[in-house]
Amino acid sequence: MHWYVNKKLGAKHTLQFGILNNLYRTNLVDSNRENPVTRQNWQYATKYIGSTDLAQAYIQYKYRPTDNVTLTAGIHAQYLTHNHSEAIEPRVGAKWILDQRNSLSFGYGLHSEMIPLYEYYSYVPGTDGKGPLPNYNVNFIRSQHFVLGYYHNFSSSFRLETETYYQYLFNVPIETRIGSSYSSLNLMERIDMV
Repeated sequence: MHWYVNKKLGAKHTLQFGILNNLYRTNLVDSNRENPVTRQNWQYATKYIGSTDLAQAYIQYKYRPTDNVTLTAGIHAQYLTHNHSEAIEPRVGAKWILDQRNSLSFGYGLHSEMIPLYEYYSYVPGTDGKGPLPNYNVNFIRSQHFVLGYYHNFSSSFRLETETYYQYLFNVPIETRIGSSYSSLNLMERIDMV
């Protein structure tokens, strides 16, 4: 579900706020037979049926002091119900139109993302689905994003856009077993923070 309101408060001011809600109904089963292949019982890594909810809210204010400058600031918040993880994230941006062909932009945002859902419900290896859930209370992975952009219009049909991007990740869960380099980031194809 996504509900939002976009309200123009005047020629130079725009306010947007909204609520997003993702309800995850899960039926997670992951099992295998380890060596030797003659083993008769299945070992469960994950066996969970239930649900969790990711609730998000945001507010964004856009101000255009001149026709060439746009400033944007906002706050994004999210809450994961099953382990009560919460995050409040500031975001800011600016765009400056230098002339009819050139513009510069800057953006900063603090972003959070939950680990893959099945990892919250994974058991300790060898407990056959009866042991503790060590990842159940893992908080959000956090990252700070910085973007600097330059735009140039060569013509109405040809445009150049370049961006320099820096991302600083923190609160990244890793496996603590000696010699392991495992992190859930190794399994993720991307780390785009919501």
